[in-house]
Amino acid sequence: MQELLELPGDPRSGNGFDLFIRAIRYDPEDCEKEEMVNLDITRDAAPTENVPVYISVDIDSLIWKTNPLHLKASINIHIAPYMQSKPPINTHNRTYVNLLKPQTDIQRANNEYTTYDRFKVSSIPHIHFGYLQGGFNVWIAFPRMTHKQQDSPYFATQIPLLVQDRWFAFILQPAIKKIYGRGSKEYVNHSPQEYKARAAGKTETRLVDRIKLQELQDQIHTIIHED
Repeated sequence: MQELLELPGDPRSGNGFDLFIRAIRYDPEDCEKEEMVNLDITRDAAPTENVPVYISVDIDSLIWKTNPLHLKASINIHIAPYMQSKPPINTHNRTYVNLLKPQTDIQRANNEYTTYDRFKVSSIPHIHFGYLQGGFNVWIAFPRMTHKQQDSPYFATQIPLLVQDRWFAFILQPAIKKIYGRGSKEYVNHSPQEYKARAAGKTETRLVDRIKLQELQDQIHTIIHED
């Protein structure tokens, strides 16, 4: 390391910028010839054979993609539309999913399989679903709605409020009523419009334990298949 620090020479020469920023140094015999710097960190290695080494991991963020959601803790389920100006994931977060393309008429007639396309997670329409204690957010995606905006190269990822209202009024809220039955009416007996008015800009949630969460997902699938 000391050798590396001494390589630039005079601080006013500008060699330090080339060395530490561009990773380039110049041949001593030909100042016009550039050479890439090869850093061998093993030259400063310290023997650790007899020294205990402890490794810890600092996780800043976690992205988990799944279909059935299994949790050990309770989750706060959002029961009112997502009102922000941008979708929850509004930038590419370097995660992808493979989506099955719809069959063409020819493929359907010949009973042929279709193919998969790779999509950025941020390009799939999605809204909030719930959150857990500790800063974990759960989003729900609607891959069949994936499409680009009209006359635009960008994907339409912000789900219109009218569509969200149908999700909450006809699927999520009825599913919550079914899993809790009598006694839950006072919590989920409102329309999305009433929830928006009651919330006054804040989120409206319903606490669901891990057992009821599995029943909730089953009810959601049942309601969708019955429609």
